Amino acid sequence: MKLELNHISKAYGKTKALTDFNAVLEPGIYALLGPNGSGKSTLMNIITDNLKADKGEIVFDGESVRSMGVRFREKIGFMPQYPGIYPSFTVEDFLWYMAKLKGLSNQEAREGIPKVLEAVELTESLKSKVGALSGGMKQRLCLASAVLGDPDILILDEPTAGLDPKQRIAVRNYISQIAFNKIVIIATHVVSDVEYIANNIIILKKGHIYRSEAPASLVAEIEGKVWIAEVGESEVEAIRLSQKVTNISKEESCVRLRILSDTKPHPSAKTTAPNLEDYYLHVFGDSLTEEK
Repeated sequence: MKLELNHISKAYGKTKALTDFNAVLEPGIYALLGPNGSGKSTLMNIITDNLKADKGEIVFDGESVRSMGVRFREKIGFMPQYPGIYPSFTVEDFLWYMAKLKGLSNQEAREGIPKVLEAVELTESLKSKVGALSGGMKQRLCLASAVLGDPDILILDEPTAGLDPKQRIAVRNYISQIAFNKIVIIATHVVSDVEYIANNIIILKKGHIYRSEAPASLVAEIEGKVWIAEVGESEVEAIRLSQKVTNISKEESCVRLRILSDTKPHPSAKTTAPNLEDYYLHVFGDSLTEEK
């Protein structure tokens, strides 16, 4: 299975949202990282055919998706960041409705719905009204609807938003489990959610691919550049203004700072193991929003 994105470009007026995006995706998990306006949502909407690219072509297993039409869309499960779901439906009604939209047979729906509900821990909410669900439960319901029908390509926009830590771990593990035979694309701002399950991290910066590498390769690039410094409260503000401080925590006798720096930023500083969030902040710094 192979999904090829060839020279994809999209502009809104004079603003370029994507410029010459190229990628070859095979079964596994691909994480799209980048600040708001970097092109993540535009890319996902183009892949799902909710938006037309200005230039470029998408090819699935050697065939243009334009010629495939509905045959390609049937292979996609999409979980948008802000899904529209009918509050008067029960959970069961909603999933049956989605099954019909996906063209599943009654038998496929009867077999598939209990499985996806169990996977997202919503079995006991089968008869609950969608409008009565918590935000996290609605999020898990939308994930269930995306996975329903066992699509080849799964596109998830902020799949763990609104989930508590236990649910986030469960969802991460579930996504990792089903990705053995699927192409899974995850867009998220929660960098830790993809660090240990993604095969590849695609970093978008103003519509361009800035980097596309395995998480470990990116993290290795900032080895020796992440520091922990224990300082007095009176020192914090001056350090914060002069250094790239990524975390501040108050301890009993000091304030502990996590700092990104090429050189030792404070006499007390000691290097610590970097993570993917450190790399993200290394790339984007304090500018976590960009123009679209």
